[in-house]
Amino acid sequence: PGSLAPFLATTEDGAMLSWLEPVASSPDTKTYRLQVARLDGSTWSDPVTIVQRSDFFANWADVPTISHDGTRWLATWLQMSGPGTYSYDIAVANSPDGLSWTHMGTLNDDRTMTEHGFVSLVPDGDATRAFWLDGREMSAGSDSHGHGSGAMTLRTALISDTIGESSVIDEMVCECCPTSATMTAEGPIVLVRNRTGEEVRDIECLRSQDDFSSPVMVYEDNWTIAGCPVNGPAVEAKDNLVAAAWYTAAPERTGVWATFSDDAGATFGTPIQLDGEDAIGRVDLVMLEDGRAAICWLSRREEGSLLLRTVHRDGRMGKVQSLASIDPGRRSGVPRLAALPGTGDRLLAAWTSAGDESHGLQTAIVDAGPDATP
Repeated sequence: PGSLAPFLATTEDGAMLSWLEPVASSPDTKTYRLQVARLDGSTWSDPVTIVQRSDFFANWADVPTISHDGTRWLATWLQMSGPGTYSYDIAVANSPDGLSWTHMGTLNDDRTMTEHGFVSLVPDGDATRAFWLDGREMSAGSDSHGHGSGAMTLRTALISDTIGESSVIDEMVCECCPTSATMTAEGPIVLVRNRTGEEVRDIECLRSQDDFSSPVMVYEDNWTIAGCPVNGPAVEAKDNLVAAAWYTAAPERTGVWATFSDDAGATFGTPIQLDGEDAIGRVDLVMLEDGRAAICWLSRREEGSLLLRTVHRDGRMGKVQSLASIDPGRRSGVPRLAALPGTGDRLLAAWTSAGDESHGLQTAIVDAGPDATP
């Protein structure tokens, strides 16, 4: 009970789930454990604790992440760096086996008491490429919530045996929308919700092929909103075929959309609408072996549902599957989706159950076929 912030990662050997779990025996109600467990067939292993702290920034949207680069496991989490509500750093740990973990330091290489989070990790050669939102350019305490007045930036760094130096790749992005990254045949790409001076907040793609210096708009929804919608994109690639999904509330375009790129994110095709006015968003996406994308999101249907749909690059879509009834509020967090290696179209879903009678994590193995049910 009280667990939150699920995150999934897969290797050729299977899947790993991470989450934050409150320590019930602690006199400090803010103490959490960052836990991981492996999926063996349809059974979860006993949890392993990566770290236990009383200064986690435990949040429904900005969650710990895990990734495997072929050599080591990496984990990130957020820990407070000062007294402000939004003063926190990104801590990093590694593990050779997912069982014993070593703290490496912080991903952000500054010591400003500002926001750092919404991490995406993607294997890059013998290392891991990290992307995150970095608030070091923001001056603290400019509003009643402790948010700064400067621009939130997007940074990247390589992690191997050490944490590499970071660099800015976008000088102004949406303050608290999750990022999403994937590896193409031409190198890593990252999707992020951009922010303009006119408060247009649409999804853009940044590519390593051009040193992340020439962002590509996934689609110009022209969603103008003077505040962060806390609703990020999802992306995954197979070679140079890229699938992306996102939510927008732009006029006459409200809903969840998907699109494909045949050239590693250099250009994107015509968007395909998966859901309309009922959609809440908070998408996740995986690519299937046949090139389809399987996408999950939250909807207000039937007082709150976690939905799944497959889509082809030519626009053909499978039937909408309802995976679970779910509270449509923020406490349900962001659902996660992963493809189970070697199982064809079988998927693993994870979400936070936040109903009146239960609150914790749920997982399900789902057939992604267009007429299947979980």
